[in-house]
Amino acid sequence: MLNLIRKEPSEALLIGRRALEAVNGVELLHDFRWDPLFNKWVLFAALTVDTDPHGRIPVQTKWYIHVDNSYPQGEIEFFPATDDGISLTFPHQNYNGDTETDRPWRKGKICLDPVIRVFGRTGYDFGPHDEENRLVWHFERAKAWILAASRDSLQSNGDPFELPQFRTDASSIIAFSESPTTFDKWNESSYTYGLVEFVRIKDDPKIFVTKSFKTLGGREVYKPKWGKAFSVENANTRGLWIKLNAVPVIDPWQAPMSWHELCQVCNSQGIDLMEIIKNAARLFRDGRPHYVLLGFPIPEKVGELPCIRFWQAFQLPVLSSGNRVPNGFRKGEKGYWYRDRTQILRGSETITWIHSENWHRNEIFNRGKLPPGITNTSILQIGVGALGSVVAEQLVRADVQNLTLMDGDKLHIGNLTRHTLGLLDLKDNKAEAVAKRLNQSVPHSNVNSISGYLPCDSAELLNQYQVILDCTGEDDVLFKLEKTTWKKPKTFISASLGFAAKRLFIYCQKGDEFSTAAFFRIMKPWLERERGSYDIEEMPREGIGCWHPVFPARIDDIWMMSGIVIKSIEKFIQSPPKKPTLLVYEQKWQNGFFHGVELVYQEDENE
Repeated sequence: MLNLIRKEPSEALLIGRRALEAVNGVELLHDFRWDPLFNKWVLFAALTVDTDPHGRIPVQTKWYIHVDNSYPQGEIEFFPATDDGISLTFPHQNYNGDTETDRPWRKGKICLDPVIRVFGRTGYDFGPHDEENRLVWHFERAKAWILAASRDSLQSNGDPFELPQFRTDASSIIAFSESPTTFDKWNESSYTYGLVEFVRIKDDPKIFVTKSFKTLGGREVYKPKWGKAFSVENANTRGLWIKLNAVPVIDPWQAPMSWHELCQVCNSQGIDLMEIIKNAARLFRDGRPHYVLLGFPIPEKVGELPCIRFWQAFQLPVLSSGNRVPNGFRKGEKGYWYRDRTQILRGSETITWIHSENWHRNEIFNRGKLPPGITNTSILQIGVGALGSVVAEQLVRADVQNLTLMDGDKLHIGNLTRHTLGLLDLKDNKAEAVAKRLNQSVPHSNVNSISGYLPCDSAELLNQYQVILDCTGEDDVLFKLEKTTWKKPKTFISASLGFAAKRLFIYCQKGDEFSTAAFFRIMKPWLERERGSYDIEEMPREGIGCWHPVFPARIDDIWMMSGIVIKSIEKFIQSPPKKPTLLVYEQKWQNGFFHGVELVYQEDENE
């Protein structure tokens, strides 16, 4: 019985509750009560749905409905009642095997929100948001969910595939890298279990990244491809990997939560889990817990063939070692395993699932990346200052996989107002520091650096790149590009900012040499305009002593213009101009309000 403090519901909530009285199949068993533990209003109701009376869901089920005090805003959640509710776990439902402490409902909240709700904007949601209809809509959705669950139709062909809820220890993460390509490789392999080695991210000892999969004897089976952040060889943590034939699930859609349930699920797939652990146990008797990765095939969408091997991790308890043997046994595998099987891995013991994530680049960059023809292009970027550091950041986070940064300058305190580096990078070479930062920003990043200026010591090094990107804004760099011998045609792109970043100049030229004459002919009118837009005597200066002007530009202007640089790079790589081309973008203002950035000039040198 709920023992809740007395609090009066709002008029909006009362309007929503009264509207339920006209809904068929809804019987209110108890009016709204305030639950101070959950900070929610709780409504107790019975729902009657025309299900199969001999099926897994009775015609009438009881539910506790949680509603935010901000109704009609906020969440509305349905939990099965402990008595006369549903006890099984279905798709689109949290694990339903546990009851809430001191409360008469189970924890198996059902999912009623449309898939598009993930965007977080009510304008994209299909449901109403007025006080009279929102509660009614959720009750109708709950009835529809119950009917679909009773007919095993909660998952329809074409729906995005969802795993059952593995109630995980969210404080740790196991990261792996799998794709359709690696799925085929796993299917070709005859090995079914072995050792997995992990690399730990230094700043967070609870994030483990799979380094390699091996047999128990040490033969490599699969080595994921990672960026430089995980290129270290000291994989000092290891666990056990096991291939399964299907998702480990108890009908209809419950993840196994005990050793007994997990062994049953594995046995149904012809896999003897305990025998595998027994064979590997000697490698884990070091007094520490280890991880086990269960790899099973999953599709992208319901009804499709599997295309990814997902590795769901759980924690293997500390196995017996040292003097920890039962009475009557000597130290050794026989005694250790007897203790493990009867005390450590007992069937009633709960499985500690660990949060697992696929960090393959297909998954990480699915929110937005450049086209493959761009991401696979090799780019040498010269200049990693205010503009260059942001351009490099955007290229890497858009999945450019072959980027080298060149800059001979070091980071100074004045750079911090508009650079991507910070205090810990002061006095460090910009190219090296930005490359290090970017390699630690994305798991698959492979950014290289050259801490120097043109000309480079090795002409062969420069010739390996397809695109030469200049972000320095310095004439001297252009003259050096002209003097460099290029063995193959290159796409040369030069991006520079006008005074206070009010204009952006993007120049592109394709060929086996760079022409400064072509550049200055097409740029001359704009350079003259720029000289007339400022007074050198009024330029800001840096430091005390001999006067030295610095280029003024706010960070928001630089970052805004850098996005245009990325889009221009994409265009020029996909469709290199036949003649030297200049694009000029300019900020536009009207009546004191910013109107955007406009392309004000587009011309090729021979037009």
